[in-house]
Amino acid sequence: MNTRAKGNRIERKAVEHLEQQGYLVYRVRGSSNRFNISNDIFGLFDLLCCKSGETKLIQVKSSKKPNLSPFAEFKDKYSQFNVEVWVWKARKGFEIFSCG
Repeated sequence: MNTRAKGNRIERKAVEHLEQQGYLVYRVRGSSNRFNISNDIFGLFDLLCCKSGETKLIQVKSSKKPNLSPFAEFKDKYSQFNVEVWVWKARKGFEIFSCG
């Protein structure tokens, strides 16, 4: 499976999970190419989620947990957001890391 298709599939799973919990979710559409690397929210996040006074910013990854320090730095600067990194583990589901 190509990398872009895998990423889209995992992001859709995250969106479905969040919508079942009652979140309104905005998902960045992947349109990266060799000239435009990333369209992420604030350069870090794939999903913006809102629910009754709570706003989450989520980065979705597959297989490996990334370096969490850029996410923790963002959380320190903008404490009004809940910052999370969701890592998809095959046959296990999402492992969620809260930053900050």
